[in-house]
Amino acid sequence: MGDCQGAIDIFKRLGRRTSYFRQDEYDRAMVAASRGRTAEALKLFNHAFSMAPDRSQALCAMGRDALGSGQIEEALRYFRHALRLKPKYADIHNMMGVCYSQMGKRSRALEHLHKAVSLAPNFTRAWINLAYVYEQEGEIEAARAAYRRVLKMDPKNQIAKRAVAKLNTHGGRR
Repeated sequence: MGDCQGAIDIFKRLGRRTSYFRQDEYDRAMVAASRGRTAEALKLFNHAFSMAPDRSQALCAMGRDALGSGQIEEALRYFRHALRLKPKYADIHNMMGVCYSQMGKRSRALEHLHKAVSLAPNFTRAWINLAYVYEQEGEIEAARAAYRRVLKMDPKNQIAKRAVAKLNTHGGRR
């Protein structure tokens, strides 16, 4: 009973510090806790915090902020957490690919970037990031193909235009 009450207290404190939970489930958990139904309350609290509809997007945004501040390991922690909540969210895979690329772990980067473009085939940022990693790996034809894919989706994309021009001029055979 003591362990259950401690867990309930933690959920209550968490509820005061964040808004990333389902309010309706949280309210039902509070009622159950107030009536001494601790097992039911814990189940409802857990559901309230694990089912928040925007939680993965919020974690992804916090990861982007950490990455922008140069805190790659912290960013990856946020992205991994978000990925557990929403494994088919392409932007998480895209951002993890960026992190791994910056860490020099390009095979891991490619793994996540391929997953991002398979989940969202028209995701131009992921295609550009994939092309960039290919370019860094010296896989010029694959980089060129990915940049061209971006240009098919967005013919005015300046990043892809400049990259293809550079690859055509300096990047080896066509």
